[in-house]
Amino acid sequence: MKNWPILAIAIVLEVTATLALRAAVEQPWWAIVTVVGYAGSFTLTIGVGIAVVIAGVLLVEDTDSDTKHDPH
Repeated sequence: MKNWPILAIAIVLEVTATLALRAAVEQPWWAIVTVVGYAGSFTLTIGVGIAVVIAGVLLVEDTDSDTKHDPH
């Protein structure tokens, strides 16, 4: 039960890093946020279970890519 807050923080860090990576295409300084976010998430997930975090990130990425498709 005590692992849920750690997992939530790791997911927030990973999503933040992903968004920063997209922003880094136009403004390279966002790469710093990307590195810190992914490193922090990885560090937190070593004790929690990296497979759960990866599954969550893949779900978010898949959902995000589905919203970008134009149905027409």
